Amino acid sequence: MDALRHPEIDLVFVIGPAGSGKTLLSLEAGLTQTIPRLADRNMRKGQGIRLGNEIFRKYEHFNTFNNILVCRPNIGIGKEHGYLPGDLEDKLNVFMGPIYDNFNCIMDLARIDADERERYLSEEKILEIQSLYHLRGRNLIDYYFLVDDSQNLTHHELLTVLTRAGKGTKIVINGDLKQVDLEAKYGLSSSGLSLANESHKYDDRAATIVLREKDVFRSERAKRSVRLMQLKK
Repeated sequence: MDALRHPEIDLVFVIGPAGSGKTLLSLEAGLTQTIPRLADRNMRKGQGIRLGNEIFRKYEHFNTFNNILVCRPNIGIGKEHGYLPGDLEDKLNVFMGPIYDNFNCIMDLARIDADERERYLSEEKILEIQSLYHLRGRNLIDYYFLVDDSQNLTHHELLTVLTRAGKGTKIVINGDLKQVDLEAKYGLSSSGLSLANESHKYDDRAATIVLREKDVFRSERAKRSVRLMQLKK
């Protein structure tokens, strides 16, 4: 897990089954490397911001990123956002439920109250939500860039993601290679996640974290179902 905070590692793949904590661990690493810089910035302006309990305070020295950018593909429902009511932000929020669930879990552990959470999200905008299909042309500087649930991105789509990284940006790409919907039609090698992970295995600035069935902690039911359903494949 050190790769998520290692200053010399700027690309991390986190691969594992549902419920193993891919999103939780990745988001927690991003928050602990972003909130301390936010607190320092506000202190310089004479404004206070709570760091919560030791979850954030012990990482004060990291002070690494300005913001967290989160992308989560909407594969399986169509790549366009036109099917849903509301503006783009409303449509994106439909797909970002898992991110907010994990954000609130981390805030609970850090004993951050509802008002402070709202300040992080609304005033400080510590989490920026972006559609993967509107990334082209962006140059991300000093971002912690989290791409969640990426197993169904194609090679071209994931290459677009990787080439958005500007100076000081770290990219974390999560996915479960057992849930590749592209596999039935094109084969496992069509998963951009599988190809990108394999392509970077000798890159000394990239790392892969592999989580196993034994790491599933969402619930005993989730763990049992992962094990039993995998036996049927």
